[in-house]
Amino acid sequence: MDNPDDRRKRQRFSIDGQASVQVLIPRVLRFFKPKVVDFGSIVDISTSGLAMVYIDEKMRSSKGESLIISMNERGITIPDITFTTVSDYKVSETEDDLVIRRRGIRFDRLTPRQAYHLRNFLENCAVGPDH
Repeated sequence: MDNPDDRRKRQRFSIDGQASVQVLIPRVLRFFKPKVVDFGSIVDISTSGLAMVYIDEKMRSSKGESLIISMNERGITIPDITFTTVSDYKVSETEDDLVIRRRGIRFDRLTPRQAYHLRNFLENCAVGPDH
């Protein structure tokens, strides 16, 4: 995969607080609701994507069809964002042999409502030069 810094067109921001990503994993039988998996913590975010860190486990390496951005301490949830993984690499390993990975996500088509909530999230929770 390409160097993530070469692809970035929008400024990335850190988050003031703990924001996380949950991924919806489709079930084998489509009429069951997708499984929601706590995936990782947001490292940085923009209007076009995000980077997160996570512990490498089988369930987290599954392909999700959409994600949820949440910040429980502020009651913020942005659901059903379709995405494409643009990078995924090992960052470190713990003493317990857990592998920490970093994944870069590009948001696919955001609905007008999702785009509004994402902009509002960035205005109220982002930390960076303009905030």
